[in-house]
Amino acid sequence: MANELSNRELSVFFREMALLQKAGITPAEGVSELLDDAKDDPVLKQMKDVLNEGATFHDALKACNVFPSYVTGMVRIGEEAGALDTVLTSLADHYEREEGIRESIKSAVIYPCLMILMMLVIVFVLVTRVLPIFSLVFSQLGTSLSGISGALLHAGQVLNRYSIVLLIVLALLVLLFLYFYATAAGRKKAASFLEGFPPTKAIRKDIASGRFADALSLMFKSGIPLTEETMEMTKNLVDHREMRNDITRFYDLVEKESVNIPDALKNAGIFSGLYASLMRAGFKAGEQDAVMERIAVRYREDTDEKLYRLIGAIEPTLVIALSVIVGLILLSVILPLIGVMSNLG
Repeated sequence: MANELSNRELSVFFREMALLQKAGITPAEGVSELLDDAKDDPVLKQMKDVLNEGATFHDALKACNVFPSYVTGMVRIGEEAGALDTVLTSLADHYEREEGIRESIKSAVIYPCLMILMMLVIVFVLVTRVLPIFSLVFSQLGTSLSGISGALLHAGQVLNRYSIVLLIVLALLVLLFLYFYATAAGRKKAASFLEGFPPTKAIRKDIASGRFADALSLMFKSGIPLTEETMEMTKNLVDHREMRNDITRFYDLVEKESVNIPDALKNAGIFSGLYASLMRAGFKAGEQDAVMERIAVRYREDTDEKLYRLIGAIEPTLVIALSVIVGLILLSVILPLIGVMSNLG
């Protein structure tokens, strides 16, 4: 199976197709124009071939096997509702926001990992390179390292002796990180872990709520009705177990219990507090799509704020931890050395 397109690629593609659609150019003609600018693009080539056979746009997207199922489903509904240009524009906006969220999460994950790696490197150099020099000094003075410093020296000797094993373990950790970062299965497992991890639980919920608000905004803006099919597609987009259950509860309230959408969203636990009030006011004013888009933006802003707050807490914690570790190592050597020197004096 081919790799799905990135958020940035999806956003650019749908933005260009939306502009062409608004200009009265058919999807087949639009893809041909894009192919003229992007020579030998295999995805556009395949799409053009399928469209030239008389297939619909969503069938062409599905045949390429690089577009998310949510996208092909929304494009199909947009074609059937005669609102394809609106759907394409909304999809472009949606994936621009998704790219912003992805970049925020990426920076929040990579920075602490680099800090931890730096800490490990510094400690490794201290126990394998610096402590042996002090051990040599102590032996020349007729004594030896003991206590914490002696234990660290022994640990450094073990690390030196098994450095190849250490490198293998490090390589496995890098591969494990790449698995969780670069593969769909790994990202799913990482997301499941982060949903229950206290420092990131609220952030994951905000991301899911923002995505659902974004999906509802797209549907309202495009005139797409709330159906079991569209809710299933939205659940695939959200990728959050608790939120998926909340979406099912929301749809049941609307469909089976005839609860209005604002109350159903609040009762299902999807939106609350300020967002529930904002949503109710927007529905009363007949601006459902605008208020949902605004809620999606607010959730993204809240997510960014929580991520930066988390990074702001992690950075000084790691710096303090590194300072304490290095300080303890140096003091465990320097204090005995001072005692030996004073006895010699």
